[in-house]
Amino acid sequence: MRRAHDCLSWGKRKRQEAENIKLIQNKQYGRADDEYDFEDGPCRKSRKKVATQQERCLFCFENPNKPKHLVVSIANFTYLMLPQWQPVVPGHCFILPMQFKFTNHTVGISPTSPLSSSVSLPEMRRAHDCLSWGKRKRQEAENIKLIQNKQYGRADDEYDFEDGPCRKSTKKVATQQERCLFCFENPNQPKHLVVSIANFTYLMLPQWQPVVPGHCFILPMQHESATRSVDNYVWEEIRNFKKCLIMMFAKQGKDLVFLETVMGLAQQRRHCLIECIPLPQKIAKQAPLYFKKAIEEVEHEWSQHNAKKLIDTSVKGLRGSVPKDFPYFHVEFGLNSGFVHVIDDEMQFKSTFGLDVIRGMLRLPEEEVYRRRRHESVDAKRQAVAKFARDWESFDWTKQLD
Repeated sequence: MRRAHDCLSWGKRKRQEAENIKLIQNKQYGRADDEYDFEDGPCRKSRKKVATQQERCLFCFENPNKPKHLVVSIANFTYLMLPQWQPVVPGHCFILPMQFKFTNHTVGISPTSPLSSSVSLPEMRRAHDCLSWGKRKRQEAENIKLIQNKQYGRADDEYDFEDGPCRKSTKKVATQQERCLFCFENPNQPKHLVVSIANFTYLMLPQWQPVVPGHCFILPMQHESATRSVDNYVWEEIRNFKKCLIMMFAKQGKDLVFLETVMGLAQQRRHCLIECIPLPQKIAKQAPLYFKKAIEEVEHEWSQHNAKKLIDTSVKGLRGSVPKDFPYFHVEFGLNSGFVHVIDDEMQFKSTFGLDVIRGMLRLPEEEVYRRRRHESVDAKRQAVAKFARDWESFDWTKQLD
């Protein structure tokens, strides 16, 4: 009994000594549960500051080490920046929130959120400071907007944007007439190739190497897409050019074939152009057979509808054979006969179809049939224009307009 009592007394003494040591260490280092909430034994409080996620993340806007020189635009709670590394393509950029996110929640978590217990008070304070910083940035952006609006005018004057000012664009958008080299008012139009000028149309030689000597164009001055849709006075001037050209080349023992290809009506990019091809009379007589066969073969290969393959224009003419706003290929032999073909698939139909048939009729070498159009020198073009003008002088009907 005495030994048991002594053992209990010894245990009480040891327990009391341990409690005294714990009290001394707590006073020296602070309570252990202040830092880790451990129950067993004291633990010295760490003096090393633990970096938060916001301080470690380079994309958190409050991080002083964040590359702010890459920031392009700042909103209330988000910002736009360029990548730190080489972009995949020009214009590669990022859209990022200013606050650090825990899974699907930002730092500013409501008290009812299941994650609110894991957010410390310092992190809550940082979130509040970030919101205050966002308000300051928003006010700065509004001030900048007011200054720039006074300097450049309001952004919505040009684009009707609400967010942020935008300087009005001073770049002039080129019109179709300024882009098209066949529009007569275009300053870049090759006027050294023009042979004759009427009121609404003109006659010129091609910019590239002609298929045959005497190859020329009849064009309206304004940007038109097809002779089918031009006004009557333009139509009459085109016919006058055709009549005089027929008489001029008849004196040389040649007949004329007129070609017109109309495509891309929706974009209005192609200028109405009638190609005039003088051919020896023996070859010109075979032209209807060549074109009829070529059009039938093309239509059989590409057509998706049971439409009429070939329309004879000798009865109704071009205007009576094709409705408006339809793409077509028109070949005319003289003034009173010809064929028109409504193009079913513009992607498959070649814009040089008519010239390729002409080259086949002339039995040019195969490499010449499918060659690209070649440009001639300026001196060669001037000589061709001078020779053509001498032949045209006695047939020029535009002299009567003076």
